[in-house]
Amino acid sequence: MISMKWDENIAREVWKEEAMADGMEKGEAKGREETLVANLRSLMETTKWSKTKAMDSLKVPPAMRKKIAPLL
Repeated sequence: MISMKWDENIAREVWKEEAMADGMEKGEAKGREETLVANLRSLMETTKWSKTKAMDSLKVPPAMRKKIAPLL
């Protein structure tokens, strides 16, 4: 059996690192979404395509379309 002594400072550092990683992951996802919206708007503007056709051409997954469509 491994015995580990509780160290509050180490625990706080671990929690801090986990929170930072979670925040970075959420920020990156938001950035990807914003880039996708910008790319779709540009494609729609330059080709005069509908939202559906633009999303089809960029292969936007069905689950994401519901979230993205109102932003266009």
